[in-house]
Amino acid sequence: MKILKVAIIQTDIVWEDKEANLNAIEVNYFSKIHTDQVDLIILPEMFATGFTMRPSEFWEDQTGLTFQWLKNWAQKLGCSIGAGVITKNEDGYYQNTFLVYSKSGDVCHYEKRHLFRMGEENQHYVAGQNPIILKLNNWKINLQICYDLRFPAFARNHIKTTEPAYDAMIYIANWPEIRTYAWTNLLRSRAIENQAFVIGVNRTGIDGNAVSHSGESAVIDPNGQYLLNPVVNEEGLFILELNSLTLSSAREKFPVLLDADQISITDNPSS
Repeated sequence: MKILKVAIIQTDIVWEDKEANLNAIEVNYFSKIHTDQVDLIILPEMFATGFTMRPSEFWEDQTGLTFQWLKNWAQKLGCSIGAGVITKNEDGYYQNTFLVYSKSGDVCHYEKRHLFRMGEENQHYVAGQNPIILKLNNWKINLQICYDLRFPAFARNHIKTTEPAYDAMIYIANWPEIRTYAWTNLLRSRAIENQAFVIGVNRTGIDGNAVSHSGESAVIDPNGQYLLNPVVNEEGLFILELNSLTLSSAREKFPVLLDADQISITDNPSS
């Protein structure tokens, strides 16, 4: 297990223009990553379109442009790539999805559970139901999306058999600048209360609804200390190493998860 090498890409997003966004990421970021240099690359929520409420225009399945692009680049770079895309479920409803392709072509996906009603997301998408734990190089990684950050019960770590359910948690986002105080503080809270690494990957720039985003992507260790301080209003590629020894040391010295409450999640009847 030991070291997990993670590459975070914080970038502006061209509104509802997949080809422009995919090309920009190839030129500005993927071209700077060597094959087998990292284990996991992470892109923001809805990275190819921005936080659009027109899913019927931009949804994809595994034959789509963005899916195939992620799959091909994961193979080229010899790593897994995680990113936000728009999908449609078997009942024909649109979902905000966190997709992770492995270098071998396997795919893991999590559908966003908490839909941002203040942006009318709940009127255009349906919520996912279950948390998803990605297994990568013996690391267990909890996949989350943006507004999920405000709901700690859903993200609660717990002892499963003899080990915690996950070691790291990733939030991909289109989190607006006006609420970055909540973003930065809640990311640290999730790391401390769950004794896990937490990675937040947000976008920069102004979207098609004139909403400003300052990024502030960050990486936090299980003790709540920054490995990557929030990156403000700066596009870039940031490569970090997560060390499992930090994780095991924190849990051995202060085994708070052994005393955690058992929590069950039910649907909100008002949703």
